[in-house]
Amino acid sequence: DSEDVSLLLSPSNINQEKLCDYAAEAADFATGGNLPSLKYARNHSGNEDIAMFDFTSLFSAQCSVRLVERYDRRLLMSIVGDSLHEPFWPTGSGCARGFLGVFDAAWMLRSYGLNRQGLMVLLAERESVYRLLAQAKPDNLHKNTHKYTIDPRTRYVSLEMTVQPHEISHLIDTDNPRNVETNQALPLRATKAADCISETYITSWNDGRALAALLGKFRPDLVDYLSLCAVDDPNAVIEKIFAAVKEEYGIEPPCKNHAEWVDTSTDLRAAYISVIVEALKSDSQRMRETLMNAIRTSTISHKRKTRQIDASHTKKTEPIRRRASDLLNAFSSTTVLNENVNQVMKDFMENKQDIDVEEIRDAETALSDDEKSGYPKSCKRLDRNVLMQSVISQPTKYQTRRPAVEKLNPERLHAVEKIVSGELEKEKTEEIYRNKHRLANVFTRKMDRHDIDEMESKLEQTAMGLLFNKEQYRVLTSKEQK
Repeated sequence: DSEDVSLLLSPSNINQEKLCDYAAEAADFATGGNLPSLKYARNHSGNEDIAMFDFTSLFSAQCSVRLVERYDRRLLMSIVGDSLHEPFWPTGSGCARGFLGVFDAAWMLRSYGLNRQGLMVLLAERESVYRLLAQAKPDNLHKNTHKYTIDPRTRYVSLEMTVQPHEISHLIDTDNPRNVETNQALPLRATKAADCISETYITSWNDGRALAALLGKFRPDLVDYLSLCAVDDPNAVIEKIFAAVKEEYGIEPPCKNHAEWVDTSTDLRAAYISVIVEALKSDSQRMRETLMNAIRTSTISHKRKTRQIDASHTKKTEPIRRRASDLLNAFSSTTVLNENVNQVMKDFMENKQDIDVEEIRDAETALSDDEKSGYPKSCKRLDRNVLMQSVISQPTKYQTRRPAVEKLNPERLHAVEKIVSGELEKEKTEEIYRNKHRLANVFTRKMDRHDIDEMESKLEQTAMGLLFNKEQYRVLTSKEQK
């Protein structure tokens, strides 16, 4: 005995004679001793064609196709036939599955040659069909075998993409991968990252717009940047900038026109621009204004807008103004008050809140006796006018009269309650079913004994209704009936 299966079934560990006797006894037992005495066939080595197999393990192909790509050349490898099972199990299905596998491989080669599908989709479809091959039985195959073609849809009942394209990426071996594996580190180009940028971008100053932007930012009173950008003539832009800088700061330009400015060396242009920058820095007042304006603009843009209150429509001053107008109207219609009282009321109308009560009393004492006698009447008239004005000024409230509602009818109330609760619909449904049962009882009534006997006698006399006596059951004419 040995734990290694390969050593256990090695030819040196097998007694060939005992194996032949064991096979003969098993055949006699299976056939009940009816097997005639036959000799074993010989194999290619001249020995009895009998062997032992290990069925404790099963080997089969994990995939049906692989693709190898080298130097932009592809090699497509696929199994043709069965699933390469080892050891085989003699169920009689190996030959049929072999033909199905040949058809599947031919269909894959056809799709690969047409090049209408993506490579990943093509391999995923082949793997999906390969998984159906191991389950191929007469039950899950089409019955019309004469319609079988290399198309899997003509042979398999349910053909679905059980394998997705992203699941078969391991079946492709290529030296030109399209995607980088996520578990691999990204290579860094340290030497290229450490290289210094040698470009100075000096050519961006050729057309003069950069100089115009510099002056327009800190000295918008010298040049108009937007108008200079709209000019298509770079010579005019350069000349205007040179003139403005020379007039304001006294800096001599290194050249006269645009052509000479482009041909000027980098050092001269850098020196000229540096002098302009230093001149702008020396003007601290304008630099501060420019920076503060920028900060103020950004702050205002983010600041919440405040609502302005209109004091002309305040509700609190309306009653005071109305009361004052009523007082003026009342006093102007009488001659009770003198000029002092009128002056006091005039001051009150001018929103003088600090009116002294003593002034009003002094005005009253200055009245004559006749005027004093008419003073109560004037006050009463004043109160009446004020009351009328207040009533008129108040908004009118319109009230709808309560409609006269009659007493509810109990019968109608009961009918509405039945509709709302659904009792009326229930009663209608029950009435429909009662009518159906009533009609069914009428049409399918129970036959009495006399009718049954009469029907049986008719059937016996007429041979189950097929033959009957025409004289006995003849149809009477209208004359005979009369």
